[in-house]
Amino acid sequence: MKHVLGLLIMFCLLMPAFPTTVACDDSGPKVVPAGNGIEALFQDDFSQGLARWNPPPAGAWDVQNQELQGSSDGILGMISAGDSAWTDYVFSVHVRNREGLVYAVLVRWQDPDNYYRVVLKQDHFEFWLRRSGDEQLLYRESPWGFSTAMDEWHEVKVKLYGVVPTIEAYIDGQPEITVKDLSGRSISSGVIGLAVEAGVLSFFDDVKVATLHPDIAGPYSIILLLVEFPDVKHTQSPQQMYDKIFPALNRYYTEVSYNLTWINGQVTPEWKVLQKPSTYYDISTITGSGWQKGRTVEFIADAIHVWDGEVDYRKYDYVFVAGPRDSVWGYAETCCLQISTDDGITITRGSGERENYDWRTYAHELGHIFSLPDLYSYEIAFSGPRDWREAAIYVGPWDLMSRSDDRPQIGAWGKIKLGWIPPGRILELLPGQQGAIATIDPLETQTSGIQSIIVYLNATTYFLIENRQPIGFDKVLPDKGVLVSYVDEAKCWRGDGPVVVQDASPETGPRWQLLHPTLDIAPGKRDRLANQTYDLAIGLLGKQGDSYKITVGNPSFVDTSYPPQQNQLEPMSIIAVSPVLVALVILGIYVARRRKARATLG
Repeated sequence: MKHVLGLLIMFCLLMPAFPTTVACDDSGPKVVPAGNGIEALFQDDFSQGLARWNPPPAGAWDVQNQELQGSSDGILGMISAGDSAWTDYVFSVHVRNREGLVYAVLVRWQDPDNYYRVVLKQDHFEFWLRRSGDEQLLYRESPWGFSTAMDEWHEVKVKLYGVVPTIEAYIDGQPEITVKDLSGRSISSGVIGLAVEAGVLSFFDDVKVATLHPDIAGPYSIILLLVEFPDVKHTQSPQQMYDKIFPALNRYYTEVSYNLTWINGQVTPEWKVLQKPSTYYDISTITGSGWQKGRTVEFIADAIHVWDGEVDYRKYDYVFVAGPRDSVWGYAETCCLQISTDDGITITRGSGERENYDWRTYAHELGHIFSLPDLYSYEIAFSGPRDWREAAIYVGPWDLMSRSDDRPQIGAWGKIKLGWIPPGRILELLPGQQGAIATIDPLETQTSGIQSIIVYLNATTYFLIENRQPIGFDKVLPDKGVLVSYVDEAKCWRGDGPVVVQDASPETGPRWQLLHPTLDIAPGKRDRLANQTYDLAIGLLGKQGDSYKITVGNPSFVDTSYPPQQNQLEPMSIIAVSPVLVALVILGIYVARRRKARATLG
């Protein structure tokens, strides 16, 4: 077997086997769950009418052209299907409206008086609980700033899990908002349903229900298109591009996902010249004008079309495009692409990159393709700081999706979002609970133990606790220990800090550096902190190997967890990174620019 592998590797290195690509499989053996652990619970394309659905208690429902049509002139129209014993699952449906501006789906539906209703109203989601006939609004999003075309087909997806459920809402594959039901009246199981409000005429298709599973799992294939401009030419060969990107990119995602996913990359065998110059696209930088600057979509589209005759895009999950030298600022398009190819497919996600980037920027942009947001300040980034890392005031160098010279692992928040840390490895503390003592294992290693602790404050905010150790790609971190972050799910896609690391040692450097924010049992380190605002305390009781024994809860609970002779808790104020701090950073950038300009003139 070793001889066969050796011959294959030599063949791959010496003879690019594909006429249109450079590729060498660096994946190695993988531990793959059978079928990625996904079990289909229900699926219906309405080719058999309503045979699989329960008699509707309200509304008018009919199947036409293998699409379910629903309407209601009065009360909420609803129809349900499935098993009442279902608890944790992922439910998706395609929907469009002929009349009205509301989509509605039901989860954990027990009867017409007990269910959760997830509602999309053009520019925001709403989450409702109906219990014993009483309606309660669990959460309403702030408007997105743009509206959904409700008369077009969209996929609405809902993921929910837990006896006290966490509910995640998606639109067209993009996670939008996560909400915790803290009503005290939770529904623990139930079927799925479709709903129409009064005056709405909706069409539904492709209903799917599956067991809870990671959003990102299994192999993902990427084609890197090499293009250059009439005014800017490349300097590196396709093989050089492959060597510096895909082997490390694959190792990174294999490690951070606990072997749940991996990357197969290929590169075009040459650089093709686009007709338009680099100045036409104007995408070499985003400083000062945000993401609206330049023709980012057109650049990806032109590259796809120039290679369309030689690349079979049906073979790939995602398309990346590299421009020559430093002519392209790295970015990802996750919602604005609708590029048709000669292969009969439509490309909806892609990324623009520059030739001089290595695997680290590709890893960050692939994180966006996988639906993770940036975790740095857009406002500071767009102001043009001298050091681009100054925008990393929220999580510093502690997450791939922040800004740093190095690329550490994706933090616990991102791994939970992608499904790599399942609910069974998360300890939750709900409001009103006194506290808990638990052992938390390193984020970097595969384990069956606890890898994160969530202390809920309300439906969308909580403290997140994780254990970071210098293992694998996290060897680049400036410190180790227990990292505490404040999370606001409502800020997920707004570029203003959904995750904010709580710095246990703010005196050690500028906020964006976050050199020693962790708790640890070590000389010169803090092992306990308390927050009076939320009546919360966190303490480390001991360490075995790389795992910590943690006590968390109200200060009296945590204090009594320690031997009497040990010191009392140190106070901790919540760090939320206010707009004032952002403004001060931007002011500093402006003053530095003025000084530099004066020095140049002098």
